[in-house]
Amino acid sequence: MAQKLQTISIKATGFKGLNTEDSPVTIDPSFAEKAENAVIDKHGRIASRKGTVPVSINNYSLFDNKPVKALFEFVNYDGVKTVVSAGNNKIVTGKDTLVDKTPAGVTITDDNWKIVSLANKCYMFQREHEPVLMTLGAGSAITVEKLDGSSHSNGTPPQANEVIAAYGKLWAADVAGNKRTIYWSDTLLGGHWSGGSSGSLDLTTVFPNGYDEIVALSAHNGFLVIFCRDSIIIYEGAETPNDVAFKLHDIIEGIGCIERDSVQNIGTDVLFLSNEGVRSLGRTIQEKSSPVGNISKNVRTDLMEAVRNHRGNLKSIYNPQDAFYLLSFPEDNILYCFDLRNLLEDGSAKTTTWTTVTPYSMAVFSDDVLYFGLSTTTTDGSGIFKYSGYRDIVDFATGESILIFKYESTGMDFGISYNLKFLKKFEATIVGNAGEQSALTWYWDYDKNSLKNSSYFPEATEVNAGEYDVSEYGNSSTTKTVPFTINNQAKNDGSSTTPYLGEFTSAPSASTLNSMYYNLTSNKLFYSNGSAWIEATASNTSFVSAEYTTGIYVQTPSINASGSGKVLQVGISALIQGKPYAIQNIDISVLLGRTQ
Repeated sequence: MAQKLQTISIKATGFKGLNTEDSPVTIDPSFAEKAENAVIDKHGRIASRKGTVPVSINNYSLFDNKPVKALFEFVNYDGVKTVVSAGNNKIVTGKDTLVDKTPAGVTITDDNWKIVSLANKCYMFQREHEPVLMTLGAGSAITVEKLDGSSHSNGTPPQANEVIAAYGKLWAADVAGNKRTIYWSDTLLGGHWSGGSSGSLDLTTVFPNGYDEIVALSAHNGFLVIFCRDSIIIYEGAETPNDVAFKLHDIIEGIGCIERDSVQNIGTDVLFLSNEGVRSLGRTIQEKSSPVGNISKNVRTDLMEAVRNHRGNLKSIYNPQDAFYLLSFPEDNILYCFDLRNLLEDGSAKTTTWTTVTPYSMAVFSDDVLYFGLSTTTTDGSGIFKYSGYRDIVDFATGESILIFKYESTGMDFGISYNLKFLKKFEATIVGNAGEQSALTWYWDYDKNSLKNSSYFPEATEVNAGEYDVSEYGNSSTTKTVPFTINNQAKNDGSSTTPYLGEFTSAPSASTLNSMYYNLTSNKLFYSNGSAWIEATASNTSFVSAEYTTGIYVQTPSINASGSGKVLQVGISALIQGKPYAIQNIDISVLLGRTQ
């Protein structure tokens, strides 16, 4: 006999991120089983990640659609900024316009460079390659050359796979045939590896189990941290490594780092990938036990399977603006995003995944913007992109974009495991600028073959009211329109046949109809009528951008659903096309049936 209607409300849906480790029935519904192309926003909601906007708009054919595997911004003493990237066995400078600066006489067979700067110079190291030096001369002239034998060198630099700049020196390790020795340069002289205060240290007698190998290095709180594969060795007094003050401080056995580029100093701690997941150095030092400090605890099995199966180099970044740590598996099209704003009670991080965007390199530049080295679907599509907007440009020529957000709940038995449930209604509250096409999905008893879905098409227009009758931050009455956000975006090559977009300090050719450009000097947007530029938006010097430019649009997709079972799982998929998208809560009503 049917019983009363039972309702469950999932508040702050999925705000604890993924949990693929615990028993499906006992998992808190605040967790998610799927959170794809998602982040945890600052309000604690599961939301769509931002998109990618191409910034390398000239000469990107240099990369010949090969991945951009290294990315770095070099800032010299005069504040001159130069972006350095590597791909297609080339060393390239520039962000908007790319220039091939591969030095003559250097044979390059891979692009897995580690790039650092010290004392007004930029250095590039990778295993079995001669280190490369970049300097800026008068008038910002860029010189890229082989370090060994240059006017800035003394002694032979190690052909090391790992290098960091810390305590006034370059520190290098992981040389082919010698993974037990760490080398350091003279003070403020990154090209001097002989004489002065340069030196080396063989860790053979320090390894706790007799043999280990150095994988990565880091500097933290005045210590030199040497990440080996099966241990972590910490030295103090690294400011004067040839002095008695430079001595062994601590050894952590049984826990090490397995990937060079997984190490990220987040200011208060250092994160790294071990053979048990992503770990916190601070907690590892404090507890010295394997279970503690694993911020990837809730996705450990899936993450480590990805590590075992990956086919290339892993990359990571910490973005302080969004307070997340990204770990990318570019060859396998998966990226893990660990939110570090507020860790869960057990010390693990709220975790989501990204697809479509799985960078081969990542860097945060001095403008506090996150940049990616990507390869798109076009034959000339490799280049530098910035993490911005809510659209992934996957084809330069057509402006085609794909960004699909997916959420799926954990299993819910409504606290009564032995009763059948009949789904009656499923309603979600979605917060964002404007609704995109969504699909509400559900299935029973873990059987995804029984999945059903219902599409939802919201109204095309937005509301003008803000979250509290005004926009959350500032005044958005005059909107600053930014390029790369319209559907007909095309290659920014200034050709006479292809509409193009871009940001310039002076007007490019206006001969192409439908072209647009944003003038960085006057802060105005212009469009072309085929022969002249016409101002599209008025400049507003008092403009303050709002979080949602015209206020917040709240949509409540709702369906009368069907089907029955003991354990229910629901989901939402949404096509993201330039607007933010977040799930506030989900309400589900079921009719309790007989006991099975």
